[in-house]
Amino acid sequence: MARSRTRSWPRLTLRGWGLLVVGAIAITVALVLQRRDVLFVGSVLVALPAAAFLVMAVRPLRMQVSRTFSPHSVPVGEKTVVGLVVRNLGRRALPVSTWRDVSDDGLLTPDDEVLPALDAHREGAVGRDSATIRYPLVPGRRGNHEVGPLLITQRDPFGLAQTARFAGRRHGLIVTPRITPLTERNLGASSSDGSLHELLRHSNPNADELIAREYRAGDPLRRVHWRATARRGELMVRQEEQRSKPEARVILDTRRSADELDGLTGGQDAASRDSAFELAVELTASIAVHLLRNGFRVDLVETGGRRVDGARSSRFESGDGEQALVLKLAEVSPVSGDDDAADFGMGSIGGPLGQSVPGFAVVVDLDPAVARRLAALRSQCEPAVAFVLPTARREGLELLDEAGWTCVRLSRGRDIRAAWELAVGGGVDARR
Repeated sequence: MARSRTRSWPRLTLRGWGLLVVGAIAITVALVLQRRDVLFVGSVLVALPAAAFLVMAVRPLRMQVSRTFSPHSVPVGEKTVVGLVVRNLGRRALPVSTWRDVSDDGLLTPDDEVLPALDAHREGAVGRDSATIRYPLVPGRRGNHEVGPLLITQRDPFGLAQTARFAGRRHGLIVTPRITPLTERNLGASSSDGSLHELLRHSNPNADELIAREYRAGDPLRRVHWRATARRGELMVRQEEQRSKPEARVILDTRRSADELDGLTGGQDAASRDSAFELAVELTASIAVHLLRNGFRVDLVETGGRRVDGARSSRFESGDGEQALVLKLAEVSPVSGDDDAADFGMGSIGGPLGQSVPGFAVVVDLDPAVARRLAALRSQCEPAVAFVLPTARREGLELLDEAGWTCVRLSRGRDIRAAWELAVGGGVDARR
C-alpha cells in the first residue's frame, strides 16, 4: 500500500488541439479583416484549451492504492486474480477517469478501464471515497514479475486536456514453471510390482523389506504371512514396512558459454535458446514434483555457477518441498560458464557412499565440460536418463551415449509426458 503525488505535465486531447487550431485561424482572419466579433470567438476558442491545460496541471492527485494477488504465486498459463483498492485522499471529489496497471514483459494487463467517480476523503465515510477493482491475469512467462504502479488518466469536463499520473507502487508476482502431470501407469507407487516400487528397492538396498512376526491376539487374518508361516511352522503375520525415504537426483543444465549468452551460436538465435531453456525448466519441475509426490527426496543440481553459499544443489523433501522447489525454479536462469563451473559434485548430496540413486539430467547446451562430468557420474546413477533439448551439442551427446546414459529427445512442451513414458520404457538415442 502506498500513496502517490506523482505529477506529470498534461497534454491536449485531439478535441483540444482542434479548438486551439480553429481559434488561431479565427484570430488571424479577424486581424486581417478587422472583425471584432470573429476575434472574440477566436479568443474564446484559444482560451478554452489553455484553461483546461492549466486546470489539469494544478489539479492534485492524492491517492492510495493497495494490490493483492490470489494466489500470490501462479504457474505459467494459469490465472491469478489481481485485487485493487483505490482510495481518494484528496479534499475534492475525483470525477470519472481511467486506469491501467503497468507491468513488465510477460504479463498482459487490461487496457484503459473506467475508474468510477470517488467522493472527497472524509474520516469515517467508509467506501464512498474508494473503489475496488478485480481483474484476471494469466502470466505467459516464468520469473519474478512486477505489477504496478497504477496509471490514472484524468480529463477536464470538456475533454480538452488530460493528464496521466502514477499512483501506488510496484508489487511482486512469482510465476512458477508449468507442471505437467506425469503418467502413473508405469510408476505406480501403490503397486507392489510397479516400476517405482522396484526403483525404491534398487535405490535403497539397505531399506527394511517386509517383516513377518509371530501372531498376536487381535491381529486380523488378512495380515497372515503364509510363506513365513510355512517356513517357521507357526502362525506369522505381516508387519508394516519401515522403509527409509528414497533419494533421486535431477540435474538441470544451466551452464552457457559467453558467446551463447551474448549472441548467436551454431546458427541458433536467442529466441530459440530461451525457448529451449524454458522447456528444460518446465521438464525439470515436472520430474522433480512427480518424484516428490511419490515419496522421493530430491536433490536439484545446477551445472552453472555456484550460489552465494558455494552450493550447486538444493535438497527438497515431500510435502512443503514441492512449493519450495517450484519457487526456486521460478528464478533460475542460464549463467556463463567459468573454469570450474562444470565441477558439480555428487558425493556430498547423494546417498550412502557407493550407492546408486536415480538420476535425471535435462540438458540444454551440454558443453564438453558438462558432458564429461555427467559421463563420469554415470556409475552413481541408476537409472540414468538424459532428456535432450534440440540445442544440445552433438559431441556432448556422444559422450553421454558412450557412458551409458539413456537419451530421450524432447522439443515441445506437449511432448513432456510422452518423453517421460519413453524414458520409463528405456529411451532412445537422441542423435537418431
